Amino acid sequence: MPEYALPSDMHVSEDYRVFPLELEDNPLVVFHGTALANFDAIVAVGFKRGIDAGATLESISYAKGSSSALTHWIGRRMVGQDGIILALLFESFQGLHEEVQIVYDYKTVPTQPEIIGYVVVPATYVHQ
Repeated sequence: MPEYALPSDMHVSEDYRVFPLELEDNPLVVFHGTALANFDAIVAVGFKRGIDAGATLESISYAKGSSSALTHWIGRRMVGQDGIILALLFESFQGLHEEVQIVYDYKTVPTQPEIIGYVVVPATYVHQ
């Protein structure tokens, strides 16, 4: 899976999209922001609902735009914590709860999307 560089001009264009347009504009591609420390487990085991990973949420949420995933991650990160934004491809959203900007997977055995790219968000990144 390809790694993409975090764009340095997101704040200039004010769109904060972190992936190429062919991914951003694909209706079956969604994005997920999390701690970089979670990356190996996601690759090895797949995504887990929050409740199955020690949190309270009974779903996995995916943003339809990478800018939303980035903003979500920045709002949750701890000082000094690196993050990652994943680009994920679903075959369809059948069985998932789809809203305008977010797709939720509430199933006890979640559908596992294909990871088609990622962008590392260093702890030093300042969201302008």
